Amino acid sequence: MEDFFKVNPDNLTMSTKSLQKILKERGWTADFLRGTHQYVFAKRKDGKVFKIAGTAPEMTSLFAGRIADDKLVTYELLKNAGVKQAESAVATAASISYLLEKYGKIVVKPIDGAHGNGITTNLTDFESAMAAVETAKKFSPSGMMMAQEQLDFTGFETRVICINYEFVEALSRIPAHVTGDGEHTVSELIDLENNTIRTEAYKSNLAFIYRDYAEKYMEEVGNRDYVPQKSEKVQVIKMCNIGRGGTVEDETDTFPLEKKALAEKIAKTLDLPVVGIDFFGDYVLEVNASPSLYYPLDGPRADFGVEKLVDFLEQA
Repeated sequence: MEDFFKVNPDNLTMSTKSLQKILKERGWTADFLRGTHQYVFAKRKDGKVFKIAGTAPEMTSLFAGRIADDKLVTYELLKNAGVKQAESAVATAASISYLLEKYGKIVVKPIDGAHGNGITTNLTDFESAMAAVETAKKFSPSGMMMAQEQLDFTGFETRVICINYEFVEALSRIPAHVTGDGEHTVSELIDLENNTIRTEAYKSNLAFIYRDYAEKYMEEVGNRDYVPQKSEKVQVIKMCNIGRGGTVEDETDTFPLEKKALAEKIAKTLDLPVVGIDFFGDYVLEVNASPSLYYPLDGPRADFGVEKLVDFLEQA
């Protein structure tokens, strides 16, 4: 194992980099291992050691973690708890036909995928939906896919963080966009944007706009060769994901009290002491047992989630 505080911060995800900073400021010691996650063995001043995988502390049970990784099981548990969600089912020919007939437009995704990989939206016919199932298989460790009602809420996803089963913050996640200059096409602006301060996902405040996702979206909306006016903002990726070039806005102070209470209910229902919950309007889309806790916000707000995680460990 390595001394965590001697690890080059440039080799850490933003959440782990923030954890490195906060633990050092508070006088902890820590060791580090790199594997499928970035693992931190953090020693409190009294000698108690806490193991953290990504942002999931050791208090997250194996059972709860596996449920969170299974979107369909999560859907069923939250459905039983009365949480409003898009209707979902294992992706079969029968379920796809049923959902298409009922809603006209569906989503297909891996049951156990992450970072938006393998998701196809705006599916309106059976053949395209079945093709999307084959695409999703490439990103599913279990080889299982789900079909889901397509929601048409006009707004952004909101990522809610709960720690120790209590609401911590809410952040509106805005899909990647470019800003027009009156000269370049949308496609050209993506390349120009990616040559600025953007880097690999979760390595800095702004991730690259992923070209493969952008190509798919530009084809869908037909704006590849459009030349936006100066200062005109144009969305270039469908998903609201900072790892795919999106940005965030803080709405912690304005997030409705009833949704804060619902987020805490979800954390307790799924027994997740650290959890990210994605809201889309009044609907809950999915949960994450090891969510990013660092967000590109001004000042100390960027580290707020990690501060709350360390607060939790200091009191445990």
